[in-house]
Amino acid sequence: FLYVFAYTPLKSVAPINTAVGAVAGAMPVLMGWSAVEGSFALSGGGLTVATLFLIVYLWQFPHFMAIAWIYRRQYQSAGLRMLTVVDPSGMRAGVQAVVASLALLPVSLLPLLLLAGRSYGVGAMLLGIAYFAASCMFLSRRDDRSARRLLRVSLVYLPALLGLFVLAPLT
Repeated sequence: FLYVFAYTPLKSVAPINTAVGAVAGAMPVLMGWSAVEGSFALSGGGLTVATLFLIVYLWQFPHFMAIAWIYRRQYQSAGLRMLTVVDPSGMRAGVQAVVASLALLPVSLLPLLLLAGRSYGVGAMLLGIAYFAASCMFLSRRDDRSARRLLRVSLVYLPALLGLFVLAPLT
């Protein structure tokens, strides 16, 4: 509902569409949680599901800003109001990528309070630093090469971090 009736129509209206789309993109975490728990109640594991939701939500901003930069001309031709279209300098997209990747660093370390061990913390920190560095490079250069590098780092970051989270109780 959120994706179809809010995010998609907002694409042609305002760059806030990305924030709405990121909520829709992180909703599967809540859906999966409620399927396992048998309800949508966050009691008992609220910090865990909130952490996973925030990780997926924040991860999407640098990821999508890289995509939006690479395809900015196509978005503009289609009449979509992505951030890279309304600000062709890419400065706002770069800042958004950096801020989200920086916010992701402490959020990704919250599993240390839940169940994760030292190996998770080290891995999460290294992954977070790499994601932040790629975001900073994109902000400073704002070119296709740095956007593609950020996109590649984003595609490694999320599955690697979630893999560490799954393996955390074992290490």
